[in-house]
Amino acid sequence: MKIIDKHLLKEHLTPVFYCLFGFTILAIILELQGDVKYFVKANLPMIYIVRFYICSMGEMIDYLLPAALLFATLYVLWHLTNSNELMAIRTSGISFYRMMEPFILIGLGFSLLLMTLRLNVIPNGLQWKEMLKSNDFLVEQQKPKDNVTYYNIIDKRIWEMGQYLPESKTNNTTIYNLQLTQERDNSAREWVMDVDKAQYLDGEWWFYDVQDIIYYDENDNPVENQSNLFSADESHLMRINKLNETPFDINLEQKNWDYLTIKEKNRYLTNHPEITEIDSKKYDIYDTFSFPFSCLIAILFAIPTGAKTARSNPLSTIFIAIFAFFGYYSLYVLSEYLCKRGILPPLFAAWLANLVFLTIGGYMTIRMH
Repeated sequence: MKIIDKHLLKEHLTPVFYCLFGFTILAIILELQGDVKYFVKANLPMIYIVRFYICSMGEMIDYLLPAALLFATLYVLWHLTNSNELMAIRTSGISFYRMMEPFILIGLGFSLLLMTLRLNVIPNGLQWKEMLKSNDFLVEQQKPKDNVTYYNIIDKRIWEMGQYLPESKTNNTTIYNLQLTQERDNSAREWVMDVDKAQYLDGEWWFYDVQDIIYYDENDNPVENQSNLFSADESHLMRINKLNETPFDINLEQKNWDYLTIKEKNRYLTNHPEITEIDSKKYDIYDTFSFPFSCLIAILFAIPTGAKTARSNPLSTIFIAIFAFFGYYSLYVLSEYLCKRGILPPLFAAWLANLVFLTIGGYMTIRMH
């Protein structure tokens, strides 16, 4: 890497982190006003408060990071142009496009970083935040969920749980007062099982104190057991290996779709082939990969406008860049709306704003001399 590249990277990254830090502090201050009373009431440790707000940034980073890159790039190019550094670099024989390579690399780097965060880190953080809020900001215990129902539409099984207690640190789960119903293809019951307690341990379901198993014929009439689907030992303990449902599947039904990871969203769609708003769900998946490129678009619009600030009114050029970027967000929202109304296909809608504004921003940058 040349000395000039190191110089431009340092000049650019420093204000990027300053802007991002400033925007983040402002966002936390605004949110802190509504949460502090709950922290005090629950006597929440400071480490959890810090983690809570780090997770909260997941909802804002989509907008804070591109905004920080936009303002930082405008400032750096204004500073370099106003101090004649860009002119001196060009006089030494380095083209304008070569000078802008570090800026483009920063835009690509932050785009890939944001994409990585959106795949797992941000959804997991938001899930933890919502779990803490639903638990009244108590970290010592996790509240069980009452009257939970899960329907496995593929295998046609209904899980009606009186009390559901997932383990947050393991994949083990405990269920109390479970009624498990197996349906036939015509939705008539095949059998119904009542269980006092069920646990998912080491990849298998264990049923304790099975109260009753009732079998039904094709007309939904009770019949005597003519098959041996299950067997119990003397302690009324059943080891069930015929059920392919896992706590992962049941937990998906309890989570907010917007806070699911890519793996969880794909699993949810696999478990729900009957879902009607499939285009809307697929758009959300494609958007995870497309929206992070807003970081690169912010820099592509900031480069041509920022480089002109010394030769024209700085406020007007900055306003043009901000206005163009708001145009990007407007098209982004419009394409999402049209997709979820069934007008645009999800893949095209997710990438439409990127394709349009990457083309415009790239053209504006290429025209620079």
